[in-house]
Amino acid sequence: MTDRKDAVAAIEEAARYKTKRKAVQNILARREEKAEALCRKLERGEWYPPHHEKHRIQEGSHKKVREIIKPRFDDEQLVHHMLARQLRPIVTARLYRYAYGSLPGRGTHAAVRAMKRWRDGYGGKRFYVFEGDIKSFYDTVDTELLKAMLGRRIRDKRYLEVLYRVIDGAGPGLPKGFYTSPWLANLYMEGLDSYVTQFLRPDHYLRYMDNLFIFHRNKRALHRMVEQLAAYLERKLHLRLKADWQVYRFEAARKQSGKAKEQKILFIFDEPTTGLHFYDVEKLLKSFDALLSRGHSIVVVEHNADVIRAADWVIDLGPEAGDGGGRVVFAGTPEDLRGCKDSYTARYI
Repeated sequence: MTDRKDAVAAIEEAARYKTKRKAVQNILARREEKAEALCRKLERGEWYPPHHEKHRIQEGSHKKVREIIKPRFDDEQLVHHMLARQLRPIVTARLYRYAYGSLPGRGTHAAVRAMKRWRDGYGGKRFYVFEGDIKSFYDTVDTELLKAMLGRRIRDKRYLEVLYRVIDGAGPGLPKGFYTSPWLANLYMEGLDSYVTQFLRPDHYLRYMDNLFIFHRNKRALHRMVEQLAAYLERKLHLRLKADWQVYRFEAARKQSGKAKEQKILFIFDEPTTGLHFYDVEKLLKSFDALLSRGHSIVVVEHNADVIRAADWVIDLGPEAGDGGGRVVFAGTPEDLRGCKDSYTARYI
């Protein structure tokens, strides 16, 4: 960890995409000197993370609230990158093939491609997909259990001492906003990945950080898997599956022979844009148009502004989430929705 060349590489890595900032430019201009000073500080055991206050941010048109921590570039982010450079090969050596999210080469597009291959592999036959995620995942990671896992994998005591200070300095759980957190989170979930693939043995399993997807041909067997998965999470990792998990049925539409009319179908989609790039959202809307042109009907539960704009009729529930919502704020066309003062959605379309 305190190899000087590796420390310089960590500084350059941390500075990527931040080179327009004057403070970052100053550190890059004397990177060897900075690396030497930081390594000496770590070797003497004198580096400690600063105290942090969490910042609340609101994401997307649905205004989902998240709490993040913004680490200082000098020298906290530099230390995080030094730690991660050693942690990456340890995690990737055992990382499940279909574990995605916040990792190089394992983003949304790769996950969607994998699930499309699995879908097509059923050849139009009926199959089922479980989708669920872990409640307050980062905030509820048991850091004592995580440190025990790290202690079994890493022998460098000085490295562990610094890493433990980072983990303990921003608890409870793992802080959103730290470069080290996705790597530590994936190491924490290794046991779950092995349990699902080797013990439950579904047709397919994909994890996008704490979002879980299981494909299987048998619905009853899939529900049993979900029960066992939830029990494993609570018993072994002290995590809880959110109560709003769902199992979807997928089946290719069958063509009717002769002059019989095609059966009209009501399609219901629950947040179909999740994980899609905006180009893929455009393709999704074209698919909706194709279904509508054939006389089918579509109901979509969605927060995506492009989908809402394309709707024929919008029912907006709210105005807040949880106890502050649950009533119809608006019902009508997207054009009329823009004039609704009580609707948060109206501000984003």
